[in-house]
Amino acid sequence: MKKVNLLSLIDSFQHLEEDIRNQYFTFLGLNFDNLEYSCLQTLVNKIQQECANIDIFDNYFIGYTIPQIGKEFDLLRFGQNTLVNIELKSESSDEKVHEQLLKNKYYLSFINKDAYFFSYVLDRDSLFCLDEADNLIEVDFKKLANFLIKQDLLDINDINDFFNPTDYLVSPFNSTGKFISNEYFLTNRQNQIKREVITKVDNNEVSLISISGKPGTGKSLLVYDIAKEFAKNGKTVLIIHCGKLNRGHFELNHSINWSIVAIKVVSNIDINQYDLVVVDEVQRIRGSSFDYILDKLKRSINKSYIFSHDGEQCLHRDEINRNIPQKIEGISDVNHYKFQLKSKIRTNKEVAQFIRVLFDINKKFEKLSTDNIIIKYFKNLDTSKVYMEFLSRNGWKIINYTPSLYNRDHHDDNQIPNEDKTHDIIGQEFDDVVALIDSSFYYNTDGFLTTRGISTYYHSPKMLYQILSRARKRLNIIIVNNPSMMNRCLSILGTSMRTELKNKP
Repeated sequence: MKKVNLLSLIDSFQHLEEDIRNQYFTFLGLNFDNLEYSCLQTLVNKIQQECANIDIFDNYFIGYTIPQIGKEFDLLRFGQNTLVNIELKSESSDEKVHEQLLKNKYYLSFINKDAYFFSYVLDRDSLFCLDEADNLIEVDFKKLANFLIKQDLLDINDINDFFNPTDYLVSPFNSTGKFISNEYFLTNRQNQIKREVITKVDNNEVSLISISGKPGTGKSLLVYDIAKEFAKNGKTVLIIHCGKLNRGHFELNHSINWSIVAIKVVSNIDINQYDLVVVDEVQRIRGSSFDYILDKLKRSINKSYIFSHDGEQCLHRDEINRNIPQKIEGISDVNHYKFQLKSKIRTNKEVAQFIRVLFDINKKFEKLSTDNIIIKYFKNLDTSKVYMEFLSRNGWKIINYTPSLYNRDHHDDNQIPNEDKTHDIIGQEFDDVVALIDSSFYYNTDGFLTTRGISTYYHSPKMLYQILSRARKRLNIIIVNNPSMMNRCLSILGTSMRTELKNKP
């Protein structure tokens, strides 16, 4: 996206032939319509009446959208120490203007600059801004002109350098305080699903709502936000977590008027006493528990259930074979509505691509050039463990593979003391994650990542996927005595000189 001079933009819109104008707007990275043009033209005219200085109409970013988040700003102008945001509205109420500017303030608060927020409403010919107490006040155009005159402009090559999508993403479990205090916003897609869910439940249109999404799509935040909304409106809410409760769950239980329980105690609860029942990570549920909940659902009247799931996040072969997501798809004797979250918003894009192609050697990809993925190679497991303990002391999150509780397990040897296991961190996220890939991993004849020659209770590749997909920003891959996996990782990162070969057992 390129910086724009507002006077030039208006002249281009008004005087260039349509095909040339469209080419020019494409060159600038703009998508501008007649209504937006009218708002902008009127605003510029108003500012010109207050200040004839042509400088204040230069260096604007128009229609910038934060990558992965989808949050858009009409006008942004960066100074050395200041930032001006101007929104353009053909028509709007004070309430909506205020809500948008407060939302903009949240998203721009991560930039270390004094920010000023304005909104121009065309049909009322009125200019509004946030005051120091975040109240919405109407101001004259001279106030805006004065802010623009005072800006010591900053030369920017890439506006994306100011925005890190992971700054805006709140986990109910790892950013619990922010979640409880409503210090977050949903994406457009999340908000759309939330509105539809609430409408369908309030109108008794559906009994079961299925929400699926891969890691990083914001599924947990959406589901817990919906549950919180129902609890706030006086509904009784039960959340059943199909795994171990984490610290965030316990804090949420004490702070919000709902009940969060682990799946293992669900048979002791009369779940039909609740208006809304959320079953989270349902892909991990045992068959008997799934049948029990489904039976309760079919017998309930004016009750609503939400099943939240991701078929890729199974950790045991039995979970894979049960294929609960497929069973959910096949439910036909209850009012059933499905939503799917597709766009990843939590995970760094380079990290997400690395994970995707690591598990399937047949996946096409563009080689990555990034500092967000670090590769370390060790011949000896003990040396690698000492290094991982060093990383833990320096802020990296270590996640152990979960070994068997009953028998000797291959993963008993690679445990780092006092660190969480894969079953402890389901649904959680961390900025910087360390993952161990030992000599047992290889690509089978179909090109899929698997393991050989080891005895494990849980599915090792699925656990590795769980570990890797918890990373929001950076991955540190520790490869032990596995040159082929080292070559694959380097190939993804664009540094391998060797031809990829599928290992055979």
